Amino acid sequence: MLTHNELTERIITAIEGYKSLRSIFNDFYTHSAKLHGEQSLFEEILFIPQLATDSFDVLFVGRLFRFSLVVRSYEKNAPTGTVKCVELDRTTNSPLAEIGSFNFTESGVSDVKPPDADQPLPMDHENAACYLVLNLLREGIEK
Repeated sequence: MLTHNELTERIITAIEGYKSLRSIFNDFYTHSAKLHGEQSLFEEILFIPQLATDSFDVLFVGRLFRFSLVVRSYEKNAPTGTVKCVELDRTTNSPLAEIGSFNFTESGVSDVKPPDADQPLPMDHENAACYLVLNLLREGIEK
């Protein structure tokens, strides 16, 4: 058991970490949603924000995928987030299959390093965010 002060400090730290991760996730959505629109190279892709529930949906080639934020752990009081992608049934929104996930730090750096990159991808850059989403969508349609 923790003392009242220790418990209060840990809860405040968790809330502050969550807010930081949620902000990074919301920016990730904003950057990746640029895949949809008149200037996009890709047709048949639609982004549906659900940011109040820490998620967004992507309708791609007739299939529905949900990208969700999950706060996974606190290592040395530093929160770590996970973006999880699942395919949903278009009628019931029930999960059909887990597609994949990636982790990211409070500084917004993912644990995804493409073969042609020197470093893991930052979630706060448009090209990197688009790559992360497209890679999970590709995995989803190839399953």
